[in-house]
Amino acid sequence: MGFAGEQLLETERGVQKIAQVDPEGLIKVLNGKWFSYFHKRVVGEGETLVIDLESGKTIECSAGQRIMTVHGFASAGDLRIGEMLAGTNTNYKPPKPSEREIREDLDDLYEDLPMAVKESLSVDKVIRVRKDKYVKDLYCLFVPRWHCFQVSSGVIVSNLNSLEGVGNE
Repeated sequence: MGFAGEQLLETERGVQKIAQVDPEGLIKVLNGKWFSYFHKRVVGEGETLVIDLESGKTIECSAGQRIMTVHGFASAGDLRIGEMLAGTNTNYKPPKPSEREIREDLDDLYEDLPMAVKESLSVDKVIRVRKDKYVKDLYCLFVPRWHCFQVSSGVIVSNLNSLEGVGNE
């Protein structure tokens, strides 16, 4: 799982392509606050999907990349037209580190929210998912504890569980 190198991220240093971000820095997490990340230049290679959004922005990632919808995390390959993608939730209070992983907590939380609340958390909608014809290098960030971060479209995405033993330096 991962993103094509052209995918834009908003870091504390401004909007950058994921292939060019610094090895360490700050990125926005689910509650809208800046949190430290670690970046591995290439985590693998594979086919990518281009997800066209209602806002005119795109997300280019592998089919297995998990993206936050208003119902919880879903694989990019499973997204449907009209799917509402979720962004920052400033009211979210994460569990204590020893209790459970934040991604699990989010899936349970979003599943139980009323539809009106889910709609208020939506930052964009999927208008098309298309397969790119080229195999590309894939990139990702590792955000300890949160395991998710915000891409430049404002959508929250999941990260790898670890950068150990993947890709090239």
